[in-house]
Amino acid sequence: MSNRIDEAILYSRKAKITTKARLFNEVNVEKRKSKCISYFITNLKLKKMQHLLEHYNTIPETAVKTWFHAGKITDFPVDGGACVKYRSKQIAVFHFTRLSKWYACQNLCPHRLEMVLSRGMIGEDKRIPKVACPLHKKTFSLEDGHNLNGEEYAIAVYPVKIENENVYIGFSD
Repeated sequence: MSNRIDEAILYSRKAKITTKARLFNEVNVEKRKSKCISYFITNLKLKKMQHLLEHYNTIPETAVKTWFHAGKITDFPVDGGACVKYRSKQIAVFHFTRLSKWYACQNLCPHRLEMVLSRGMIGEDKRIPKVACPLHKKTFSLEDGHNLNGEEYAIAVYPVKIENENVYIGFSD
């Protein structure tokens, strides 16, 4: 009788261990599936954003064919930035009141591939007007778009003109 009880207990323990192992394995499989899906979605977003990055190119004032009305001067913050949309592009517009100058660049950070540059801090580095990405503080020249940290990432910049209290951004298309 004792032998049967011992066998029953042993069987019961094996069943519990097997059940725990099965549950543990199922949880791990679900975690792996979740990580794979997350990785796939992240890569898909990155590819989409990298594709968007290809649409941004610096436009010299001599190549402007279209002056896009971005808004009135009063629509933009003093010594700060705002985002406007031109076709499929998001453009960050900055008003340096201290310098009495206006600048425009892509809103897409080329490093993190997020639309955030319009929320970045503006300032100067060796008399070069700059914007710092709010995500990682990498700084870019608002005059020619080069990375002031010496890295290869650069941004597209666009000419800006002010006429009759209106802000216009120049595009080649």
